[in-house]
Amino acid sequence: MRKTFIGVAAISILLPVMVPAQNAKFAADNLKYSRDFYSTVHFVAIAESPEAFKYDRYPSGGPERVQCDAGTYLRQRGKPWVHVDQKMRSGLPINYAEHDRYVMTFALKDDWGQSGDPIDDQTSRKLDNWIKLVDAAFNVSLDLKPAEKSEHEGRVQWIFEGLPKDANGVPNRLTFRKPISDSTEHVLLHEFSGPLRLEGDKVVPGTATDVVRLGFGYMMRVPEQEYEVSEAAWEEMQGARENKDASSGRQSGKSLPAAPHRRAAGHAAKQSSSKE
Repeated sequence: MRKTFIGVAAISILLPVMVPAQNAKFAADNLKYSRDFYSTVHFVAIAESPEAFKYDRYPSGGPERVQCDAGTYLRQRGKPWVHVDQKMRSGLPINYAEHDRYVMTFALKDDWGQSGDPIDDQTSRKLDNWIKLVDAAFNVSLDLKPAEKSEHEGRVQWIFEGLPKDANGVPNRLTFRKPISDSTEHVLLHEFSGPLRLEGDKVVPGTATDVVRLGFGYMMRVPEQEYEVSEAAWEEMQGARENKDASSGRQSGKSLPAAPHRRAAGHAAKQSSSKE
């Protein structure tokens, strides 16, 4: 669970790097874990480049939303994008989806794409291409240097940097993070930067002029409530519940509780199965 301290300088603690064999397995396992996990929840991506946008996607072919300076674009499954004149909030940090605390009414997703103005084919392709770049971050080459591991602001992170194709190339950079209190082996991909570009309908490695920078997070519906909370808020809610359980003795003699993201995935799976 992330905690905020006011008036205290932030300190990062560097920890030992991984050896190459550990490096490859850790990255591959957790890229797959991140793909699988984000496919079960309300996934959120924030882009700084190639252009600033925020992308929301619900699981199981659910509705999608792209917000940018040109407004908001919405799409229900099997239907075309529509546009409404609601611009993205300016200045969102790349870690907004992971670190900020915010709430959204769950029922709003059902309205996405139900009304709005149709858009032209060029704009529709642009939106689809942005989404392809987001998805490509979870399928990049894993030719990586040993990871740098550190602790910062209540979270532990692993930063992997790829081996560029040439001396002047820009490497892929993958940042995995989780709360320090999370003792499980899995960790989520929360940031990606690297050279990617579209070639026809496919994403291919790019050059220094094609750098993509993305941040990732999720939202989770609060049980028996009609609203969702951001990843940071969800983690804090679960941490508070664990502390309450521990203080009452209910955790005594039992295994450690699942990580916040694992509980989120399990909760999302229950919600999904209840609708089928």
